[in-house]
Amino acid sequence: MRILLIEDDRDDVDLLLENLRRSGLRRARVTEVASLSAALAAFAATDFDLVLLALSLVDTHGTDGVSKLLEVNPELPIVVLTNDPSHAGEALRLGAQDYLVKQELTPPLLERSLRYARERKRHENEIITLKRELEQLSERLADLAMTDPLTGLGNRRAFEDTLDAELRRARRQAAAVGLLLVDVDVFKAINDRYGHELGDQVLVAAARSFEAAARRAGERAFRIGGDEFALVVACEGGGDLADVAARIHEIFHQRRPLPAVTLSLGSAIVSGTGAADRRLLIRCADRALYAAKEAGGDRHVGYREADCLALEGDLGKV
Repeated sequence: MRILLIEDDRDDVDLLLENLRRSGLRRARVTEVASLSAALAAFAATDFDLVLLALSLVDTHGTDGVSKLLEVNPELPIVVLTNDPSHAGEALRLGAQDYLVKQELTPPLLERSLRYARERKRHENEIITLKRELEQLSERLADLAMTDPLTGLGNRRAFEDTLDAELRRARRQAAAVGLLLVDVDVFKAINDRYGHELGDQVLVAAARSFEAAARRAGERAFRIGGDEFALVVACEGGGDLADVAARIHEIFHQRRPLPAVTLSLGSAIVSGTGAADRRLLIRCADRALYAAKEAGGDRHVGYREADCLALEGDLGKV
């Protein structure tokens, strides 16, 4: 065991060493320093298994030494040495594993305290590591729950959460939210003729194209089902959506695995001061997508807010 003894009283140092020699830890290697600053320097040169820290050092105030040592090495077990047991509680609260009253020191007590401190710190470190791993796993599972496994894009749940968040932002900032729905033209025929493996390649190529096109802040792509994708866009006007649609077409034409594969895109936009409603925005963009496919596909049809409000009126009459 490698022990760092931080004590500036020579008599107390000798007392500690004598008790250590008479205990079961007589083979422990002890490095002696007389100040906290010297201890911090020693950390840079040696990996210690445990620290014995006097609370009466000249260059630190009471239990402050515990905090400073743990800042340098939070995994190191610390046993504090004191003449006043009333200070021990604060040291333990700050992270020390145990305390020893100098006047009551005996070899068995010293050995038991040092072994206990190492074991307790080992368990604490294991718990911290386990908690960290569980947090990382929880974050990973949360990401997986919001991610499409084939394309790596956000899934429908992530899409709905993001769209709701953007609509709330639009209301607060009196801004606008655009939605692009994208569909791979005649995707079923592609799957039937070339097989699902090539069909998956088409979907992945589409996803990478959407990611490349959604390059500005407030633009994010999702796969919301089958061969249907969505892009949520923070924008100021319909022209923004036309620009994004043009980028998607250009990039996808360069990346598509088959020259005959095309995309249809339908877009809609609503403002935070007007019809900022998720249901209306999706229905309006879906109607625009339908119009693009009815016109032969491989194109973009965009609806502005006035079109969406007119659609809402028509739906209300049904």
